[in-house]
Amino acid sequence: MKSPAVQTAGYFLIFFIPALFALGWYLGHHYLLGAFFFGILPFSRVVFGAASDRASEYSELQASLLYHLPGCYAAVVVPFVASLPFALASEHLTSHALVAFTFSLLVLFAMASCVSHALIHQPPLHRRLGSVLSAVCAYPWMG
Repeated sequence: MKSPAVQTAGYFLIFFIPALFALGWYLGHHYLLGAFFFGILPFSRVVFGAASDRASEYSELQASLLYHLPGCYAAVVVPFVASLPFALASEHLTSHALVAFTFSLLVLFAMASCVSHALIHQPPLHRRLGSVLSAVCAYPWMG
C-alpha cells in the first residue's frame, strides 16, 4: 500500500488535465490531452498497480488539503474554461484540429464533472462551486 502522503500528492494530479489541455493549446497540438487520455492513461494501472482495498489514514493537514482541493480546482478551471470561447474565436482551426480539440475538451469536461460531483456533496459554498463548475463544463443538470 502506498503511503497516505504519496496518495495525497497523487490527488494533486487532477491539475495535470487542464495543464495538459493548456499545453496542447499553446503548442498548437490540440490532440495532446485526448491522445494522453485515450492512448496512454489506460496503461497506468499496469505501471502503477491497482489501488488498495484498505482505507488510508490521513493526517489532519493531508485531510484538510484533500478537503479543499476540489474547490481550488474549480477556482482554476472555471475561469480557464470561460476564456476558451475567446481563445477559440482567435484561432483558425482546420477540421482535423477541431476534432482533436473537441476530444480534448470532452476529456477536460468529463474530469471536471467528476470534481463538480464531489463538490456538490459538500457544504453550501462548495456545493455552489460544484454547480458553477458543472454548468461551465456542459453538465448543468448535475446541480
